[in-house]
Parts: sequence; C-alpha cells; structure tokens
Amino acid sequence: MPVNRSFDEALRLARDRIESTLAQVTREDIFPHAAPSATGVWEGTRGGMWSSGYWPGVLWQRVALSGGEEAVALATAWTTRLAPLLDRRTQDTGLVFSASAIPGWEVGRVVACRDLALRAADRLAALYNPAAGVIAVGSEAEIAPGMDDATIEGLVNLSLLWWGWRMTGEERFREVAVSHAERTAAWHVGEDGRVLQSVHFDPATGALLRRETHQGSGADGCWARGQAWAIYGFAAAYQATGEERFLRVADRAATYFVQRSGADLVPFYCFDEPA
Repeated sequence: MPVNRSFDEALRLARDRIESTLAQVTREDIFPHAAPSATGVWEGTRGGMWSSGYWPGVLWQRVALSGGEEAVALATAWTTRLAPLLDRRTQDTGLVFSASAIPGWEVGRVVACRDLALRAADRLAALYNPAAGVIAVGSEAEIAPGMDDATIEGLVNLSLLWWGWRMTGEERFREVAVSHAERTAAWHVGEDGRVLQSVHFDPATGALLRRETHQGSGADGCWARGQAWAIYGFAAAYQATGEERFLRVADRAATYFVQRSGADLVPFYCFDEPA
C-alpha cells in the first residue's frame, strides 16, 4: 500500500538521504551514480561521468535549504572537481555542468562555478554541426558515441546554452540551441508525440540516414526516459524563447506519455516492451 506523507516528512527523508550519501561518497571518494533499491548503497566513479553533475546539484539545494559557509565550500569543491570532464568531446557536458556549475552560481554566487559553466557552454556549442543543424552526441560520449548521431538527451543539454545566452547575451548560444530544438522536433517527434531516441545523419551534408532507439526494448521502441527528456527539453525551450511552437511539441510529447503510462501513470522502461 502507498504511504502518504506530508511535505515536511518527505523533505526530511530527502535531507536524511543526502547526509547518508555524503558520508558514503566522502569515505569512498566517488561521485554517486546508482544505488540498488535493495541496499541503498551507492555505486559510482572517482573521475565522474554523465550523471556526476547531479550530486553537486543536490549539494547546492542543500545550501539553498540551510546555507552556511561550510555547505557552500563543500558544494563548490564537488562542482569544481568536475572540471576535467570539459576535456571530453561529448554532449553530456550539458547535463554535467547545467546540473552543477549553474546552481553553483545561481544559488551560491560562486564565481568559479559561473566561469566553469560558461566554459562548458563553449564546449557544448563546439559540437554543433551546421550542416545538420544539431549538436552531435560526441566522439567521447559514454553511450553510442559518434559525430553522426543526435539523441533526444541532447535536448536537455540545451539548458546550458539557454543559460549561457542569458548570462552573456551572445546570440551564438541561442542560435545553436534553437536550431537543435527545431531539428529535434522534426527528426525525433512524431505527429502523435511519440519520440525515438536517436537520429543518424551524414556529417558532411546533414542528410538524415536512419532513426533508432539505443536504450529501448528494440530499435523502434519508445524509451520512456527519452520521452520525458523531450517533454522537459521542449518546455525549457519554450521557457527560454517564448516560442509557442516548442510548447506545442512539449504538449504532444506529454500527452503521449500520459496516454501510454496506464492508470497508475508509472511507465515501463520502454512503452513498447513486449512484457
């Protein structure tokens, strides 16, 4: 049976989890990545990976809740430790630094975090292929690396470019982000709102070659997390630009998600999973 909890109870549980996580990852010197529900013990890496920006982001939310110089210093240390990931040629730069360095500036007003986020925005924009009009996955991406592929995850990475545009006023950030969002809408999202994860293209001409899903139940599967990336990414594009066309795509994708999720609104890993 589900357990009903008040907001204060839920927040207390979340804060308790942050503190227990902090104890483990400090002891083991790792960025947490995943924890089996049976044990709650985190697995992770010392050098960081595509998900490693989320932990510093959580620490910045801890700062927002409680404040204090020690909490700011701790969140700053975990954030700046991610700097070597800037050397990787991957669209995951957007996920890593929008989740960590941006709140380091927005919440903590730490100049080093602001500068790190701007450097990351430059790196992400450099993956843009003008012939295709998209940011490529990148040759050093952890999943399906390549300079001839654009995935739905790339839409969420645009948060870094929307922020860079607001911070600097540099139109190149907006232009790349708008182009990528437009092409993603055309390439990845069906009229019914259904999303396919990946589109391969000719890097020289930008011509579309094939579509597939890397992480669903099959090449034609509709991966539920990718569907959520689309909802979030197009809503963020609308928020950044005020352009209704992006809101309409977000609405189509959200409608599809709800319709396919069943009565409990909890989706399968892939909406097309035969089981």
